[in-house]
Amino acid sequence: MDEPLRSSEPSVDDRGIKPPPAFHIEELPAPGQTLLLRLVGELDLAASEGFRERIESGLAAGARSVVIDMEETQFIDSSMLKELLRGHAAATHAGGRMVLTGAAPAVQRLFELTRVSEILVLAPSRDAALERVSGD
Repeated sequence: MDEPLRSSEPSVDDRGIKPPPAFHIEELPAPGQTLLLRLVGELDLAASEGFRERIESGLAAGARSVVIDMEETQFIDSSMLKELLRGHAAATHAGGRMVLTGAAPAVQRLFELTRVSEILVLAPSRDAALERVSGD
């Protein structure tokens, strides 16, 4: 697995305090032909390219399905929404599917307002999401 993708924020501010990264994308071990990504923080345009690269490289390496753990995601913007839809299409094209889990109420609301909730598959837990893709 690659190193986690993190935001490139200053390591220490002018008061000597190290701020937390704005986002973090990490690939976790997963069974079979599944790519499991954990998204942490606020994911916007700065995170979207790295997210897309993780999906593309995972599918190119043989993954068919993708599970996105959003348990620690506080916010996504339209660029990440686009990348989630792109990832869904890529996983479908690979003969699998993409399942999201742990979306916060604000993120779920975005899915509902944009009607993306009619396209993306949401599962109540990481285990349930992994189980949903296990047959792919």
